Amino acid sequence: MNDAKNKYQLQHEERRRQILTEARRLFLERGLASVKMVDVADACGISRQTLYKYFNGIDAIIFTVQEQIIRRFSMRDEADLSGILDHLFRYYTENREDFFFTSLFDVYVHTHQIPEDLIRRYHAVIHECVPDIRAMLPTAGTVDGAPLDRYFIVAIHTAWALITRMTILGQDYTAEYHITAEESFRILKNALCGYLENKADPSLK
Repeated sequence: MNDAKNKYQLQHEERRRQILTEARRLFLERGLASVKMVDVADACGISRQTLYKYFNGIDAIIFTVQEQIIRRFSMRDEADLSGILDHLFRYYTENREDFFFTSLFDVYVHTHQIPEDLIRRYHAVIHECVPDIRAMLPTAGTVDGAPLDRYFIVAIHTAWALITRMTILGQDYTAEYHITAEESFRILKNALCGYLENKADPSLK
């Protein structure tokens, strides 16, 4: 009985992996909003009824794929901003498809009505895998009149926007300005971490 149950569970897990793999491929090829449950079912060679036994809709599949990415990307062990930025760029260079999917995901969740349970589940995964960056930022001081912590939040999002741009366009600034992706990111990192190292400077107070 246990052997039969274990075999069924293995088959179930394998089918689930297949669904997520095929769905991810379709999402990257067509975009998230263009893929329907019937497309995923056809790609897996199963009926829609069978697919619904695993996922109750396309949003559930999209969020599960993104949660897998966040778990692979996990930087919970990074202790400072420098380590986080290094981790971010290293993951980008090694997993560009993941960043491309995340870029599509960001657009999708801001342009579609998403069930609250999926949003809560996703935030829980973020909390589990991503450290509280705000706790690493200085709270005293200003830069050009902006509170230092807000300055860093904007600067970190700028770094993310740079990676998003390079991911979506499939290019960096090498041809236009002779600046590689690695150099672009190093310049941003040095600027951010340089301010952190000098946060006690009276000129920043």
